[in-house]
Amino acid sequence: MEEDKDFKEKEIEQMQNTPNTKPKEEGTVGPLIGSIIVIILIILGGIYYFNNVDLVSKNSSNIDEELLEIEAEINKTNLDDIDTELDQIQREIEAELD
Repeated sequence: MEEDKDFKEKEIEQMQNTPNTKPKEEGTVGPLIGSIIVIILIILGGIYYFNNVDLVSKNSSNIDEELLEIEAEINKTNLDDIDTELDQIQREIEAELD
């Protein structure tokens, strides 16, 4: 019985002198999930950015085509007789007013 007491006292003494060390937990899930979320956000941001770049380049080419069409239409418009036509319109208006 006395040996039991001595053994328990030694055990208690060892426990008090031994620093409290927990076994290190192997890998936590939090940082892994956080990293995955960040990677997914970066990928989605890249997809969004590159889709916008494509849309901008398509829109700019459409604008260029529209400008070329407008310019071609202006060039084929005959403005040589515009003074004659304007004079005729002015005479018609004056005739209506008199």
